[in-house]
Amino acid sequence: MPTIVEQLISRASQLSQMGQLDESLKKAFEAIDHDPRNTTALFLAANTAYKLGDAAKAVELVKRVVEIEPENADAWYNLGMFHNALNDPKASMEAHKQALTHNPEHVDALVNFGGILGRSGYFETAFRALKLATRLDPTSVVAANTFANVLKEAGLNNDALKAYERTINLNPNLHGAYSNVCYLQQFNAAHGLRDLHEIHQEWGKRFCDPCTYAWPAHQNEKDPDRPLRVGFISEDFRHHTVGHYLIDVFEHLPPDIEPYCYSLSTQADDVTDRFRARAHVYADVATATDDELFDRIMADQIDVLFDLSGHTSGNRLRMLCRKPAPVQLSWLGYVGTLGIKAIDYVIASHASVPEGSEYYFTEGVLRFPAPYPHQCYSPGCFGEVEIGPVPSEENGYVTYGSFSNISKLNPEVIVTWSKILMRDETSRLLLKSSAFKSEFTCKRIRDTFEVFGVGGERILLEPFTPPPAAFETYNKIDVVLDPWPFSGCTTTCEALWMGVPIVTKPGASEASRHTTSFLVGAGLIDSITSSVGEYVSTAVRLGADTKRRTHLRQQLRPLLLSSPVCDAEKYGHMLSDLIRQAWKEWCG
Repeated sequence: MPTIVEQLISRASQLSQMGQLDESLKKAFEAIDHDPRNTTALFLAANTAYKLGDAAKAVELVKRVVEIEPENADAWYNLGMFHNALNDPKASMEAHKQALTHNPEHVDALVNFGGILGRSGYFETAFRALKLATRLDPTSVVAANTFANVLKEAGLNNDALKAYERTINLNPNLHGAYSNVCYLQQFNAAHGLRDLHEIHQEWGKRFCDPCTYAWPAHQNEKDPDRPLRVGFISEDFRHHTVGHYLIDVFEHLPPDIEPYCYSLSTQADDVTDRFRARAHVYADVATATDDELFDRIMADQIDVLFDLSGHTSGNRLRMLCRKPAPVQLSWLGYVGTLGIKAIDYVIASHASVPEGSEYYFTEGVLRFPAPYPHQCYSPGCFGEVEIGPVPSEENGYVTYGSFSNISKLNPEVIVTWSKILMRDETSRLLLKSSAFKSEFTCKRIRDTFEVFGVGGERILLEPFTPPPAAFETYNKIDVVLDPWPFSGCTTTCEALWMGVPIVTKPGASEASRHTTSFLVGAGLIDSITSSVGEYVSTAVRLGADTKRRTHLRQQLRPLLLSSPVCDAEKYGHMLSDLIRQAWKEWCG
């Protein structure tokens, strides 16, 4: 005859399998009340709390398990997973180390450990863990996909693409791997607009087109002038580049726009509080399944729905493919086409998507009026950081710089930057990226520059630091060099905010035209170049002109603040106009 504790655990497990998580957790806690040292009950309660979105409670419970059973590798693995959910990579890594101490061949722990190491910039150790995981279980889709993700983080784009292909071969239905391929291909200088469109269309054909037959017949009232319920889906309603670009505009939306926020993240901060305060409804849906989120949006009768993620991490594109709102838009979280018929429009600017480029979009293109950029910069999220003097005056040499993601540093960019450095043999290049925590990456980048004639001692590498500390590093830079075909975005605005001029070379893709869009909006078109030769000469000329750089150091911030780039109030009304335009089109 089972004991009362065994009966309660059995019932809790049944309820969990039936999806009745709240009831399952109650039964698990009843079992714990009867036997506080029952690790099965504690473990079940921890995992159920985690599924319910309470990672802090899960940590508390599973810590009790490892206190009772310190050699329980599964418990340590779960503790690491829960710490990771709380955005505590240091504690997560320590827990995974313990799991692997007690079971060195724990594949799930190796995969998680490798992924966290990779996101933290410790690539060599991450590669070792993930190679072992894939060797132990060659059929593990999660291991293959995580390995690909870490290769992407390390800026090894070609290797990452091959790894995603292996992942897709293991599971052709893994839409996230296809999304990563779409995203990574935007860094490929060999791809034109047609190539990018075809790559993204393939995602749409595989994962969106099969849903179109089941799109709901929306019953929203077709009144073109009534107040609108406008939804925003994102995991970035917080201190994040998407949150920063959106918040000031969001707060200036006119009263006839009723914003609904669907938050896909459990993280929250003072920016989140601002979204909550302005939103008509703020819903925490991080733990919701696609079915649950779809039903929630339908029940809320959203008229226009914004996707703020695109093919980046944490997206809900599969759910959006089912068309929970009659009008769906893409903005801020992605660039270019998504290749998805369920998305009606992409929002851009005249500079980011020039006339004629819309042919290579599956969606329609709505543009802010010229010269407004594709998005609004909100410099106030971190307070005002003091601008220092021109660094070359103190150093005696010019320092060029880029704080772009390492994936953007392709061979053509490095060759071009090497030409600039060779034109001024005393100059330096300062690069800042999270990837430069890794000695492996630092050596790889310095070695590449040396191949093109620039000594490694002239390449200054710093790991990423979060704002506002990151802004201080701009006081070490004389001229920012923009990469291509994926140009800077936030880093461009930060440079201008800190009084540092930037040189760019736009191409055809929207990804290559971020900086151009901001420079046009700020009236700084002199440093927009059309060829590698012009790019090099413009950068060298700026580096040599201390008087001009001193003037720009003093004037760029006030110029930016008074320009269309930072006019959040105007953006609020312009965004409302674009929303209304899309809505009227649906109303007929």
